[in-house]
Amino acid sequence: MVKLNVRDFMKKIATYVHPERGFLPYPDPLLELPPAYRAWDELNNAMPELLHNNVFRDALNNIPQLDPSGIKNGP
Repeated sequence: MVKLNVRDFMKKIATYVHPERGFLPYPDPLLELPPAYRAWDELNNAMPELLHNNVFRDALNNIPQLDPSGIKNGP
């Protein structure tokens, strides 16, 4: 097993962790999808209850199949 001292560890982790944003991506992810993808947002918002009631798969099978190519990254 390779042992790293604290200084070496900090150098190595600095390549993965942004000094201001930590592990958060840049730019910030979208908070909601464009209106054409409303069905996906609604399913996402209802997911905890749907999973709790064991009906998530039914709900997923009933939403329209959408083309994700219209979604851009970031705001």
